[in-house]
This record gives sequence, C-alpha cells and structure tokens, in this order.
Amino acid sequence: MKPLIILLRSETAEKIPKSISRRASVLEVTTAKPLSAKPVVGCFDYLLLTSAKTWSFLKNKPDAKCIVCIGRETKASLPGRLRRSALLCSKSDREGVVRFFRSRPRGRIFFPRSALADSFLPKALRRLEFQVRVSKVY
Repeated sequence: MKPLIILLRSETAEKIPKSISRRASVLEVTTAKPLSAKPVVGCFDYLLLTSAKTWSFLKNKPDAKCIVCIGRETKASLPGRLRRSALLCSKSDREGVVRFFRSRPRGRIFFPRSALADSFLPKALRRLEFQVRVSKVY
C-alpha cells in the first residue's frame, strides 16, 4: 500500500520531489467555504438542518418559527437557546424527515444544504405540498 500525501489547494504537488511522488499517492483537497452569502428573504415556518456544520456555514440566519434537525449532533451544534427549542426527527435519515413532516401543518421550509446533496428531500417535501426553498451553503 502506498503512503498518502494530502495537500491543501494552496500548496502544490510540484513541490513534492519526484522520488517521493512515485512512491506515494497525492490527494489535493480544498477547505470548505460558504457558497451563498445572499440574504434570506422572508419568514419561514421551518428551518431544516441535516448536518452539524450547516449552522456554521449560514452567513445570514433565516427567520423561522421552528427548527427541525436530523440527528443529535446537528441539534447539539445549535446555540443554547435554539438547541432547546429545536425539534428532532425520530429517525435520522431522509425517510424519517419525510415521516416527520407528513404530520406537520403545511408551510414554507428553508433548507440549507451541501452543493453535493441529492434532490430527494426537496422533491418529497414538495409532494407533501410544502413550499421548499433550497440554498446551497457549503
């Protein structure tokens, strides 16, 4: 097995001597930066958080009546006052989120997420007649 050398994008693979790069695998990575700094306009009935890092990447925190978290880590990432009032889906997966919202009053959902996330949740929530605003924040 070859050793792995991990470089930040600011570093360059050309700086690694050829004798080392032939014996090792080189992986170039970037640090995540917020993608969206646009202000969130309007009030939402729900803020849906699916990752512990989502809150830290939100530059402009939306106005929402209810915060819904997937998983205990996600809920724990919120500041104290919000953590205490946030709701937790009983099952920490996308089917659990859909099940949670099935029994909720219809309304507007703000859903910040990764740029790599699939479209299952927004589509499923729209089929349940929620208005979903997706924002790719990391």
